[in-house]
Amino acid sequence: MDAFVLKKVVQEVRERLTGALVSKVHQPGKREIVIDFWKPGVTAKLLISTHPTLSTLHLTEGTLPNPPSPPRFCQSLRKHLSGARLTSIEEKDFDRHVRLGFGRKDAEGEISLICELYGRHGNIILVSPDGTVINALALVTAEETRVREVLPGIPYTPLPPLPKRPLPEVDLSLCEEIFAESWDRLSRTLLEKVHGLSKEICSLIEGASPSTPEELCEILSLLADSYRKGDYRVGLSREGKWPRLAALPPFLPQPAGFEEFPSPSRAADVFFLTRYLGEQFQSSKSNLIQAIRKRLNKARRRLENVMSDVAKLEKFEEQGKYGELLKGALHSIRRGQKEVTVLDYSTDPPSEVTIPLDPALSPVENMYRFFRLYRKGRDGLAIKEKIISSVKDEIEYLESALYHAEHAGSEEEVAEIREELEESGYLRTPKKKKRRGRGKEKPLRPPSVEKLDLSGHVLYVGKSNRGNDHIIRHLAKPGDLWFHAVGYPGSHVVLKRSGPGSPPEEIIEEAARIAASRSAARGDTRVQVFVADARDVIRVPGKKPGLVRVRKYRTVVVETGDM
Repeated sequence: MDAFVLKKVVQEVRERLTGALVSKVHQPGKREIVIDFWKPGVTAKLLISTHPTLSTLHLTEGTLPNPPSPPRFCQSLRKHLSGARLTSIEEKDFDRHVRLGFGRKDAEGEISLICELYGRHGNIILVSPDGTVINALALVTAEETRVREVLPGIPYTPLPPLPKRPLPEVDLSLCEEIFAESWDRLSRTLLEKVHGLSKEICSLIEGASPSTPEELCEILSLLADSYRKGDYRVGLSREGKWPRLAALPPFLPQPAGFEEFPSPSRAADVFFLTRYLGEQFQSSKSNLIQAIRKRLNKARRRLENVMSDVAKLEKFEEQGKYGELLKGALHSIRRGQKEVTVLDYSTDPPSEVTIPLDPALSPVENMYRFFRLYRKGRDGLAIKEKIISSVKDEIEYLESALYHAEHAGSEEEVAEIREELEESGYLRTPKKKKRRGRGKEKPLRPPSVEKLDLSGHVLYVGKSNRGNDHIIRHLAKPGDLWFHAVGYPGSHVVLKRSGPGSPPEEIIEEAARIAASRSAARGDTRVQVFVADARDVIRVPGKKPGLVRVRKYRTVVVETGDM
């Protein structure tokens, strides 16, 4: 949020909330504060954020999830602001610095909440009527910075000004300097040299294509005048992946996809929630994918190690053979021999076999040693085969979880996959304080299943391992058709039977194409897909969610095309 948008928002907050009581304070994020206000006929929430790229102050209609217990700064705000009235709100001209004043009947003077909306250098500071710091969102010691301390009990001092020229003080000489430095990067040079401008406004100035320093100076003068008069619109530019919050003076070109909002707070709210929740989603999705890959790589390494052990244990047949051959040749062996050569009559023709011996053991002891190695290898191999089966199931499960995490389209889907992995023991469950009187655990999220209409036929598509499991256990009935890409992690797809007889072949083929497109095989030209009656798809007891055994099936080959 730049100084232009902030000025409009502060004016809106002043008109709506002056005299309103603080009813509650929340801190949903490390850098976000939400203050609930009330006065007759008005309830509103004020969001303040010092997010590195989304710093803002505006009235919000959204709801951000709160932590189980209020953080330190939130507790301090509740103590000093609950029940107080908003008596004043003012911003510094051409700056992103706002002071909110609060008055209480039981205290003299105004408590100030100072909002420095400077991105990664931003802070929210609670200041007493005598000007000393009560608390701050980010406490700063002298060891951390030489610029300014922010600690309880010391006087509040604002951040020193940046080495830029304030917008109202820009003159022709500075504009000539800006032109001389670089014409091909005008917006960047403006941002570096003029205080009070944002990237968005600098881009608009560059879009106006001033051809001389005089034209640039005239634009900046008009811009300063527009700020003082409030002669500009606030809205969103929807060009690109994310919307951009912008102030648009009447003399600058309108950006592509510009949408004006009657309320500056509404524009800021749509911008912030879209970007903030979007970034949170991408971050949580990325963290989940990274965690699954870590567990998957660990399982794959374990499988390699077990397979290596199996290769060694598979020699047990040879050990047993040596024991049997020694049994028939005990009379010809003496203690102290390092090896013995005997005839193996199990081959045709009989062949000589040289057997290594332990010279410290008697012939009988050497024979029993080989029999012991045989039994150890045989029993060990049986154990390792069970481990291999278990680890392969684990890898299949994690590969499926990874696929669904990579293709999750919402925070709910990511949360469900994370919850499932926590229940399965693959991810650590976050510690939460138990509230008194609430012994019941929070119920699991409903499994993600997508319902599609395929020319009048109902199709269910799992969007997680739990979703796949739910389809098999609760939605699929005998006679329904189950689909899954052969050899790839992905979604279980079930085509419900809509009447007597099998569905038309073109419907089956289309369902198979959907199953192929909802798997890691998406993008391949030709994909094999299992097709089975739902009665032949068995969920094996004790297995992870989504893992099944298919008794009887056929395969179809489909082309995924552009799906």
